[in-house]
Amino acid sequence: MELLGMPNIGNTCFLNATLQCLLVLPSFSKEILRQEQLWSSSPFSNLLRCLSDVHRSRLPDSGANQASKADLMWKVKYSLSGYDLKYLGDTQQDAHELLVNMLCQMKEEGMILKTLGVNYTCPVSQLEFQLVSVRTCTSCGRESSTREDYNHLSLDFSSERTLLSSLALSKSARRAQPRV
Repeated sequence: MELLGMPNIGNTCFLNATLQCLLVLPSFSKEILRQEQLWSSSPFSNLLRCLSDVHRSRLPDSGANQASKADLMWKVKYSLSGYDLKYLGDTQQDAHELLVNMLCQMKEEGMILKTLGVNYTCPVSQLEFQLVSVRTCTSCGRESSTREDYNHLSLDFSSERTLLSSLALSKSARRAQPRV
């Protein structure tokens, strides 16, 4: 039986889960591979290179064995340690925090490529959106709005609610909060 996942090299469940969630998105991984000629020669594209290699190793016909996949996992950890040294260690980390750091590091690599004159489109842009916050003055009713760029949201969940009810609750809670 061929294993398409990645091996655990210590306490790397957080890393495996994050990589698999990102690389299972077809448009995300295709965008990385499509632009390989743009970033492959740059010494500043370590994470992009690692993600490309990990993606290819997960394909059924890659011929990658668990030892070569483990080597790739070490390379990913080493690349991430350039952003935060805690990823070099062998301790469990927060998967959401890793995701945010990976997206930031990929954006930074993309910005460096753009300063080098490369016409690069960062795959993280597929995951980004603008959130509009509207505040209403309780005295005069005047509204002001701000737009902020995001690539993730935090939602409060409980075992008694579904995703949709949690989203609705979150929206009504924001309306109920006093606004200045």
